[in-house]
Amino acid sequence: MKTNLNILSAKRTPIGTFMGALKDKTSVELGTLASQAAIAESGVEIQDFNHAFFGNVCSSSSADGPYLARHIGLRAGLPQASGAVTVNRLCGSGFEAIIQAQVYLVDGICLVGGAENMSQTPLIIRNAREGFKFASPPPMVDSLWEALTDQYAKMPMGMTAENLASEYKISREDCDRWAALSHQRAAAATDAGHFKKEILSVSLGVDKAGLEKKFEMDEHIRRDSSVEKLAKLKPVFGGVTTAGNASGMNDAGAALVVSSSEYAKAWAQKTSKKPLAKVVGAVAVGCDPTRMGIGPVVAIQKLLLELNWKMSDVDYLEINEAFAAQILAVKKLLELSDEQLNPHGSGISLGHPLGATGARISAHIAHWIAGGNAKRAIGAACIGGGQGIAVAFEAVS
Repeated sequence: MKTNLNILSAKRTPIGTFMGALKDKTSVELGTLASQAAIAESGVEIQDFNHAFFGNVCSSSSADGPYLARHIGLRAGLPQASGAVTVNRLCGSGFEAIIQAQVYLVDGICLVGGAENMSQTPLIIRNAREGFKFASPPPMVDSLWEALTDQYAKMPMGMTAENLASEYKISREDCDRWAALSHQRAAAATDAGHFKKEILSVSLGVDKAGLEKKFEMDEHIRRDSSVEKLAKLKPVFGGVTTAGNASGMNDAGAALVVSSSEYAKAWAQKTSKKPLAKVVGAVAVGCDPTRMGIGPVVAIQKLLLELNWKMSDVDYLEINEAFAAQILAVKKLLELSDEQLNPHGSGISLGHPLGATGARISAHIAHWIAGGNAKRAIGAACIGGGQGIAVAFEAVS
C-alpha cells in the first residue's frame, strides 16, 4: 500500500549484545530513552501527540512488558489522552509500528518504534499452576528458545535457513564470507560516523571513581571477524548455520516521530527544520513457514510494483540478516550485487533485537537520506512463521 508519513526525527540506543551493556535495562526503559531523545530532537509540542505504536516480541521479558507502548508513551511525556498499541509482527514489528501510524496521523502526530531486551527473557515452568507431585517438578524451559521455534512448522528458525541453503545451493563458505563482510561493513560505517546522528548516549551509572559510565557504540560488531575464524565454529543445526553467521540476540530501543505532510509543513515553518525522510509505501506478505527467510523477496517485488520503482531506483537497501543462508537466498532471487545489499552491515554484525530491528533500520535510513546520501531506500525483513515485510522511504522534496 502507498503511505504518506513524514519522519520528523529518529533516535535509537546503541545495540547491546546478549547479556551485555544493556542487560539491566528493560524493554520499556530502552524504548523510553529512544523516545525522549526523538521527541527532544523533533522540537514538537508534546500535546500534539495522538498515539504511540511500538514493536515488541518478548513481552514476558519484564513485568511491564504487556504495557510496553503505553508505558513508553507515558514515561516519554505523551498526554494521558493519547492512545498506545504494542505491535507484534515478530521480526517485522518495528516496521509494522511505523505503518500502523498512518491511520492516526489525521488527528495529530505519532511516536513509533520498537524495543526489545532479549537478555531478560525468562526461564519459565509451564503447567505448574495445577501443582506437581512431590520431588517431580516439571522442567524449566527457555522462553527465548521457544520464541525462536515455530511450533506450526515444527522447527527452529535456524532450520528454515538450512532449508534455503539446500534449495539454493548456498555453502558454508558462502555464509562465512557474508558474515565476515557484514562485520567489516558495520565497523567501517561506525568509523565513518554513519550511525552517529541516530545513536543516543545511554548512562550506565557511575564507576568506582564516581565517573558516569556511558554506552555510546554498538557492541555486537566483531572487528576481528574473518572467514578463517568463522570456519572454526560448529554448525548448530548440522548444516551451514553457526553462531557466527546468524544474527545476534540483542537489546535495543528505537523511536521515530512521524506526522502527516500537512503537519510537517507547519512544523517546518515553525522550527525551521526539515523532515528526515518520507515513508511512501509498505508491503507485508506471507510465505511458507519452513522457508520463512525468503519472505522479503515477494514483499520487495510487490512494493516495487506498487510504487512503479525499479531496483535500480533504490539508492540504499537493507534487508535484515536473520541468517547468512537466508540473506544470500534473498540476494540470489532478487539478483542483487554485493554492493547493493546492506552496505553498512545488518543483523549479523549490528544485531537483531527482534521488535526493535525494523525501527532501527528505519531510523538509519531516515538519517542516511537526510544527509543527502540517498533519494530512495527500502528496509525489509523476513519474519518468523513465514512472512516478509518491506518499507519504502524517499527524500522530502
